[in-house]
Amino acid sequence: MTEANLDEFRQRLKELDKQERRRRVVSAIRFGARGGLRVPWTTLLYVVFVLFLLKAFVVLRIGEGEYRQQLAAYEDPALGVKIGMLVMKPDPVTLKIRDIVEPILRPGR
Repeated sequence: MTEANLDEFRQRLKELDKQERRRRVVSAIRFGARGGLRVPWTTLLYVVFVLFLLKAFVVLRIGEGEYRQQLAAYEDPALGVKIGMLVMKPDPVTLKIRDIVEPILRPGR
């Protein structure tokens, strides 16, 4: 290679290196802006729906009154039990699902 070609080659390498550094910075900024964590919303919604469905089946199986009595039977529960009781408390969504599913599972009643 001649000296002129070598200088041109080095200049081109510098430009490519500069472009690569810019691309890395832009890529890092984009990754940081997205947070880097992607939440599978559809799967999460399915899991929540299945949990409501499970709770509705439990209420349907043992009856709402018995279910509330069992939740009220705990005396001075620990924090974990309190959280579980709050989550398992019959709510309007659970009772609505129970009302929809009951005629399907118990057609004669």
